[in-house]
Amino acid sequence: DPFRVEWVFALRDYRDGIGRAARRAVSPTFADAKWNWPDGAEKWLVATNRPNWQLYNFDAVPYESLMLGVMEVLYNTPGDNGDCSKVGLPKQTALHFCFSRDGRTYVPRDEADIAPSGWGSGKWDTGYLSAVSGICAVDDERLTFYYSGLRGDGTRRKTGKTPAEWTKNGMYLNGAIGVATLRRAGFSGMVADGDGELTTKPLAFTGGHLFVNADCLFGTVRAEILGSDGMPVPGFAADDCTALVRCPAAKAELVFRGGDLAKLGKRDVRIRFLLRN
Repeated sequence: DPFRVEWVFALRDYRDGIGRAARRAVSPTFADAKWNWPDGAEKWLVATNRPNWQLYNFDAVPYESLMLGVMEVLYNTPGDNGDCSKVGLPKQTALHFCFSRDGRTYVPRDEADIAPSGWGSGKWDTGYLSAVSGICAVDDERLTFYYSGLRGDGTRRKTGKTPAEWTKNGMYLNGAIGVATLRRAGFSGMVADGDGELTTKPLAFTGGHLFVNADCLFGTVRAEILGSDGMPVPGFAADDCTALVRCPAAKAELVFRGGDLAKLGKRDVRIRFLLRN
């Protein structure tokens, strides 16, 4: 974690009376990490209103000004190892993106961002989806997420009672690696169904150009620069802005009749975005 200047290790473990639980180590150096049980709740439940969900694995990586995490969530339906071993199909785990600004608290999205195709689908990603530790790679204007999944093999059945048989009954067979893509920094956004407006907090704007990350394939985006009095700066009003039209792009420039935004100097300004669809 480059913001806290610490190495943070997370390990899924098993503890009597708890079940699957979290172990972690935090250290200023890679080599001196010491494992310990965390304070507070030790069982990895994603949310109190989802008692059948468990946090099965967790990875995080710095992404611009945030820590980007992926929670691998285990859905305990239809069941855990016992039910899966009987039919030779993998457990149902999905990948949920989450973010942190302090490196300690991560809030997952309710809906899975990368979900298994489900039991009986016969697809390569029937279940047991897992992310790589680096989570994603930046490829110009898009992010690529490599992840693994299992199809299982329903033709095999459990032939014994020992845990070792779980490796032979098909539930961990037929693994593959897939890739998902996302527009750069497209994890979240403000959406306008019809007309919408968004005004930023005061910004210490020091650049000469304004770029936006917008998906307006069927709409438009304009902006105007507001001074400290809340009024548009001459030459940088909405009518002075050339609208983006049918332009899904992660770094599209908004151009103003007033020219280079460096003319504004280093004063605080607000940016008002005018959106349609």
